[in-house]
Amino acid sequence: GVGTVMGAKNLKALAIVGTGRVTPHDPKALKAAVAEQLEWVKANPMSSVSFDVMHTTGTIAGIEYGNSLGTFPTRNNRWGQMEGFEKIASSEYQKLLTRKYGCYACRVKCYCGYKVKSGRYKCVSVGGPNYESVWAFTGTIDSPELEPTIYADTRCDDVGVDTISMGVTIGCAFELFERGLITTKDTDGLKLVWGNHDAALQLIEKTARREGFGDLLAEGSVRMTQRLGRGAEAYAMHIKGQEMPGYEPRGLKAQGMNFATANVGANHNYGYASQEIYGVQVPRPTDPYADEGNADITKYNQDVTAMIETGIQCTFYSICDWITPEIFSKLLVAATGIPEHGDVQHMWKVAERIYNIERAFAIREGFGRKDDSLPQRILTEELQKGPAEGQRVRKQDVFLDQYYDLRGWDRSGIPTEKKLRELGLGDLVSDIVK
Repeated sequence: GVGTVMGAKNLKALAIVGTGRVTPHDPKALKAAVAEQLEWVKANPMSSVSFDVMHTTGTIAGIEYGNSLGTFPTRNNRWGQMEGFEKIASSEYQKLLTRKYGCYACRVKCYCGYKVKSGRYKCVSVGGPNYESVWAFTGTIDSPELEPTIYADTRCDDVGVDTISMGVTIGCAFELFERGLITTKDTDGLKLVWGNHDAALQLIEKTARREGFGDLLAEGSVRMTQRLGRGAEAYAMHIKGQEMPGYEPRGLKAQGMNFATANVGANHNYGYASQEIYGVQVPRPTDPYADEGNADITKYNQDVTAMIETGIQCTFYSICDWITPEIFSKLLVAATGIPEHGDVQHMWKVAERIYNIERAFAIREGFGRKDDSLPQRILTEELQKGPAEGQRVRKQDVFLDQYYDLRGWDRSGIPTEKKLRELGLGDLVSDIVK
């Protein structure tokens, strides 16, 4: 990808400074649509509550919420709740808060900066950790410790390592150590026992420099376990090679199947199931434990995300129900002056086009139904600990059949010629066949 090319050229970033002024097509209409959007947030209880929570704590509030649902993946996705999670609740992070900030002109300002003033984890965080990063260095290794998470997040930022993939790969290594598939001879003497956050912090440094065991961790959980062999592959919590984020699929099944079917691999922001997680009622209420019948929810969430992102808009707007497709269309046509954008049905078609183009690319590169799968642990092992205990994904194939039918794909997960032509993507038909 672009990041790899930039890294190969030792290029850190590109800064573009404009000198002109960007003027919307219809400033009055844009202002009116913005006012309508704000009124929607105020009038909708779910939207207003989530707005206030995000403004106050950012995504950190998800720690206690996820544990209360029993969907906080712990010990490499064996448990749904972490004992002692209260020690890393949002109220504890608030004690170390130094600043709040956010994207340009955003009223939410969900980014939080924290400071550990003294001790072995002394550091200043300029933006995080957020929910995912906290989970990645607590739940994965069963270590509910506050200050190490801030330090781990800061070090990952410093060395350019993704926190989710790093934390999940470390969690995988901890389980491999527990099962005797690796020993201290492999880990440079480190004892990877649950709760050992100091060992996890050392592994971040080793991975960044590809030193010792870190050279293997740097490959990610999939290639790491493939190289180790001896059945280690069963403990890599990934989809399409990408490590799963901090939402337990067995307790949030539409969210889990979004992970499975997302074109980019496991990704919580690709089609976030806020209906299951926060009780959002749009497009309809859902049962998070239902093994079938929620394929339409997964498709809806993926499509609305694709739609909102055409406006380069924060994904929280769709996740937290801060905007409707109708209001978004008004904003877009007021900003661009393109009449079609004011037609909500047209925007839904744009979203489907985006999703199907991505899927066509994935199919061309060899991906298909076999890759639209949750890890075997999620399909065969019942979740332990917490309110969702005993849950597992029992009917993945049934869900996929329903999902593919809604998408207009065949049972192999390939977009049909009819669907592609319906979306004006007929030129991709021969590409997929090849």
